[in-house]
Amino acid sequence: MEYSTRQSLWRTLQYQLFIISSVAFSSSAASDFLDMFSADQAHQQFTQLYQAKVQGQHEELVKFWQPVESDQAKLWVTYSDDLLIKRVVDFEHEQVRLSYQGQALVKVTPLSLQRDVERFLRINLVSAYNMDDLLPLLLGDAPKLNQSLLNLTPSQVRSLYPSAELYRNKGIAGDVLTIIINLPVESLRQRAESIQPTVVRLAQASNVSPALVMAIIHQQSAFNFLANTSQASLGLMLLTPQQAGEQTDELEGKVIFDPEYNVKYGIKQLAQLEQEFSSIDDLQARQLCVIAAFRVGTNEVARVFTGRTSLPQAVPLINQLSARQVQGQLSNQLHKLNGGEYVRQVSDLVALYDEN
Repeated sequence: MEYSTRQSLWRTLQYQLFIISSVAFSSSAASDFLDMFSADQAHQQFTQLYQAKVQGQHEELVKFWQPVESDQAKLWVTYSDDLLIKRVVDFEHEQVRLSYQGQALVKVTPLSLQRDVERFLRINLVSAYNMDDLLPLLLGDAPKLNQSLLNLTPSQVRSLYPSAELYRNKGIAGDVLTIIINLPVESLRQRAESIQPTVVRLAQASNVSPALVMAIIHQQSAFNFLANTSQASLGLMLLTPQQAGEQTDELEGKVIFDPEYNVKYGIKQLAQLEQEFSSIDDLQARQLCVIAAFRVGTNEVARVFTGRTSLPQAVPLINQLSARQVQGQLSNQLHKLNGGEYVRQVSDLVALYDEN
């Protein structure tokens, strides 16, 4: 939806959520709030508010769209104020989709359609954040950056619309026209290259492998600068409120979605994990455990090897295993938490970014 106006049906709930989250997380009110609740409780409160808002959004959207699409780690979705236009960036499949339904479709002309598509392909991070249906309400102002969301060149933008695929079908509120644009094959690489200098600088300063950081961002968000999930994991590295809160009291959009800060907090988290697992002798086995812990937490990694959450008890057992055996146990024991496959995928991506 447009940042300037919101659906009247939502106004009361939105206002309440904004006030509560602002009081809970603004730097000026942080000390008062934390007198009442622990930091962990504050982060849980934010997550609950976030999830309530996501559920409320879904209940409204289901009246217009089936299936409903909403923000995910690798999917950014925004709707017009009347909910009749849906704009989607699918970072996982490198695709942009715009759908016009009912009266919105009636108003469309070939020229206006092309202009809308090209404008959307050029959208910058601040404008996209302000268009989002949740983020400005829950996290306040956008990061002040002139970063492009898709990082496409002008010539790429001009060349994409003529190759678009158009589909028409019946929708809840009338006919639906969907325009599908496949992004250039080098699109992900361009997004990765746009953040790589920042990653290298911050990672080297913390003695963390830049290739590991790039691999985690690739797997977490596919370099979607506005990545967010229903569990309130936020930004390029999908930091949870708890992870971000360990680094800063200011859980605000202008901080957590600023690539510089998001990567910095994620690297600090990795550096802490590197320290926790520093007694593991085999460097590859240590990195596998760090990757797993970034996904599921240190306690769950310890539980894989001991059945308990004691890392001091787990480390001697890990040191008796080869890196391949460590990966095998992580894969077998963490599959229910989606951790085993995650470890394998990130490990493969580390090798890819090490080559670059």
